[in-house]
Amino acid sequence: MGVEIENTGRSPARSVRAISTSALRPADWTVVDDTTVSGEEGLGVIGPGQVRTLNFETSFPLTQELINDFAARRKRLFFFSRVTFSDQFSDDRALRFCFYVELPKVDGLVSGLPHCSGYDSVK
Repeated sequence: MGVEIENTGRSPARSVRAISTSALRPADWTVVDDTTVSGEEGLGVIGPGQVRTLNFETSFPLTQELINDFAARRKRLFFFSRVTFSDQFSDDRALRFCFYVELPKVDGLVSGLPHCSGYDSVK
């Protein structure tokens, strides 16, 4: 799965680095501030209006048991990312976000990608 990030400002974001990961957790799991995210990727410079794609991959086998837990809404697939960069205002800016996938409650309906409560931030 890929997620696009866009520089919506008027100045370039320099030294852009991203760390992205995924995790399968119980549906009632609460994201904590120190959730581990590893595997930094250098994205270089993102100019005003430019877009880069962050790719998320799972690092665990998709077993029948996991599929059953996911289908029964006992588990959610979480995606985390932390993007750090420099711009004309600061040398240490950070964007952090998390969203998750769960099957819809009613067959035939498409579910969105809700954000994890309390985890998203921009500094």
